[in-house]
Amino acid sequence: MPNAGVTIIGLNRLRHRFDELRETWGGTHSWVVGSSGVEYAVYLETGTKDMPAYPWFRPAVIHVMRAQADDIADSVDSIDELVEELAKAMMNQMKKNVNAGEAEDRSPGTDDEHPKVQLGNLRASITARRIR
Repeated sequence: MPNAGVTIIGLNRLRHRFDELRETWGGTHSWVVGSSGVEYAVYLETGTKDMPAYPWFRPAVIHVMRAQADDIADSVDSIDELVEELAKAMMNQMKKNVNAGEAEDRSPGTDDEHPKVQLGNLRASITARRIR
């Protein structure tokens, strides 16, 4: 995959944390969450020289891990089920972040001036899918 010149701070730490969880608890399933096919998604997340960042991905991951992960963990019976439910919760929060009409509907850390109506293609492109 070509390098787009983008670094998402904390992503490697999060990936290592999931690897540690897999080693500790087992599990064989892997899920991918995010947007595919919408090239401007990364520009909204990180900004450009001409546009401020309007994060939608990172605030969703942080919000789910801080506010929902414990409840989700208490409701599942296996690590594979936990990963699936976390992936779906992150997907749902990402969709809320890009499409919310009011700032209160978004994750903390999402810009109040985040574009709203014109993000239908991005919202539709956000998925959580099992890859293994």
